[in-house]
Amino acid sequence: MKCDGSRLVAEYVEWLEQRFKAVEAEEGVCEITTPFLDRHNDRIVIYVQPIGGGLRLTDDSYMLEDLAMSGVELTQKRREILRTVLNGFGVQMTDDGELYVDTTVDSFTRKKHDFIQALLVVNDMFMLGQEYVRGLFFEEVERFLDQHEVRFVMSVRFTGRSGIDHTFDFVVPPHRGAPEKLIQAIGTPEKQTIVARLLFPHLDLREMRPVQYTTIGVLNDERPVRPELLSSMVRTGVQPILWSQRNEHIEQLTA
Repeated sequence: MKCDGSRLVAEYVEWLEQRFKAVEAEEGVCEITTPFLDRHNDRIVIYVQPIGGGLRLTDDSYMLEDLAMSGVELTQKRREILRTVLNGFGVQMTDDGELYVDTTVDSFTRKKHDFIQALLVVNDMFMLGQEYVRGLFFEEVERFLDQHEVRFVMSVRFTGRSGIDHTFDFVVPPHRGAPEKLIQAIGTPEKQTIVARLLFPHLDLREMRPVQYTTIGVLNDERPVRPELLSSMVRTGVQPILWSQRNEHIEQLTA
């Protein structure tokens, strides 16, 4: 079956628009329930409050507090990685773990998208075993690329045909005829994460990038990844790499 990229992009944007719910949480503060799920299968919630002449979007410290309660230790190295990732979305992190972004009313829609994408990445970055915390998946992928001397830039943003910005965890520049590689490290490869962080960005960028590129999803398969998700990635033109099979793809990443 042929993949109609334009139709899929349009359907995804429509799906987003129809599934946001906003209510007034308290005077002057708006609570927005998004269609995206956290690792507890609860919908991710953000808050919008007036600040100066603009607006502030915040998670009210939920994401990092939840990880801390799960036993995740934010070492200095991990904080540096988090700040690098968040900077790619224009998101700030306070010392006590609040994630936020300030915006104008005119830029609210774009900033809201960036902020939600940042929360999805934070929610997805950690490898949480059934009995103990395994560590930071993003960190493991970065270490693997370094070990094999793969040249890359972290947290790179591109604007798609829809006007929406997409940030990739790692970008490997073209080299000796090999195409540019746009890589996402997916710690929890569920449907919504695959669509939001891989399939939609790939299709949205396909007609906009001036150079040939390959989109790669490095998937944590500590728990088996559903075959239909792998099939949807391949049909869309995204290359899946299972973490357990990473050594079989060294040549592909380093070429």
